[in-house]
Amino acid sequence: DAVFAIAGGGSLAAEAERLGLADLPNVLYLGYVSDGAAKALMAHCKAFLFPTLYEGFGIPPLEAAACGAPQIIVSDTPCMREVYGPCAAYIDLTTNPGDVDAVTPATAPTAALLEKYSWDKSAERLLQILAK
Repeated sequence: DAVFAIAGGGSLAAEAERLGLADLPNVLYLGYVSDGAAKALMAHCKAFLFPTLYEGFGIPPLEAAACGAPQIIVSDTPCMREVYGPCAAYIDLTTNPGDVDAVTPATAPTAALLEKYSWDKSAERLLQILAK
């Protein structure tokens, strides 16, 4: 009964078509959405999924946490582990890409991310660096 809203550019809908998944009644391929629509989607989701293999930092899951997403699920890569630590659940897309039971659950609330990363903390750190 879950509805999956997939936002973003690229060829997501075309790939779904190629895989025979384009006509699933509970999957919406939204394409690019406005900032306001993205914020609303993140604020009202049950979980925010970010299955990337090439991301350097991963701002979207942090934005989702700031918007109130109760759960963040990211790819199990060294970069994502460094940034999101215990605040995210991890899915292994390289060894077990189709195994949804292979998700490592989060052990800390997503709100803890907002304590780790904030504009105020970033500004304070930049000021310390500039002062040196």
